[in-house]
Amino acid sequence: MANFDVASYNRLGQVFHAANAAGVILTAVGTVHTGLVISNSFGSGKKLILCDACFVPTTVPVATYALGIAIGFSPTAVTHTTPVSVYNSDGSGASTTAAGKADSSATVPVATILARLSGYAPTTPATTGGLSWQDLIDGKLVLVPGAYAHFTFVGTAPTGISAFSWAEVPV
Repeated sequence: MANFDVASYNRLGQVFHAANAAGVILTAVGTVHTGLVISNSFGSGKKLILCDACFVPTTVPVATYALGIAIGFSPTAVTHTTPVSVYNSDGSGASTTAAGKADSSATVPVATILARLSGYAPTTPATTGGLSWQDLIDGKLVLVPGAYAHFTFVGTAPTGISAFSWAEVPV
């Protein structure tokens, strides 16, 4: 258990979240991504401390896959193809102050790498258990200015709804 107190950051208005509104097929590591991508612009002056990540498949898998989070870094800007709204996690609505950006489709300047495995999907979910995951990252991944993260997979591409939450702190 980490010593990351999300509630304290949230009381200060420094916790944000974003999610897809519908199922999106995930892409593997690379530079063009669909699913959910969060990014921190190079000059933001903030670090994005990842709190948790969630994924819920919207289709039954046709083959097995491992679900994970990939990260990358570049001072060159991310191309925000299909932006997703970022919300304040204190319940006050859409954020106008978050440094973190979210997209259901984005192109990143440098290919990402698999940084964290979050789950595994069997092809028999009805007999082996549910397929939704919540990865309590709890500050173990931090996006410095210029960094980005997205859900990825190894195996067969899943389709689902993704969500990230993060705290923002000064560099």
